[in-house]
Amino acid sequence: MALPLLSTVSALVRFAFAFVRQGVARGLSANSIIGALRVTGKAGRRTDLLKTIRYARELKNYGETVRGMPQDRLPDPRDIPLAPHKIRRQFSYQVELSGVDADTRKPVSRYVTVTSDTLIAPKVAAQWAAENADSELDRYAMEEITASVSNIMQRGPSGLF
Repeated sequence: MALPLLSTVSALVRFAFAFVRQGVARGLSANSIIGALRVTGKAGRRTDLLKTIRYARELKNYGETVRGMPQDRLPDPRDIPLAPHKIRRQFSYQVELSGVDADTRKPVSRYVTVTSDTLIAPKVAAQWAAENADSELDRYAMEEITASVSNIMQRGPSGLF
């Protein structure tokens, strides 16, 4: 069994994982991401960073696949990337909630996570997230909510917590 990604890299690279994902999402090259981390003094071993960047690109590419597939169709579990860390259930769906701020009436978007032990269609996960946001107006402070699944991960070797 392969070790989970984040347990195979240094603590410094684990700390930089969010920054790496953000850089990949913005289309930065690996050298740009590593250079920025070196400037801030947060770079670890280059091989660890490159491994993390490859994984972040895999997540981004699968997210684009999920957004392009029919939302009422079940994804193939063999294609879903493994989580680099422990997750609560077998599958984790990242859902983007878009709407209007209840106070200022400006457009706003937030990301929430929906988890499930069974594979569900992205449309169902988005519906659950939107219903939860509608029922908890104090927490989300959004109106006219639309939801869409932006990514899916499944439990990896690190398991559940």
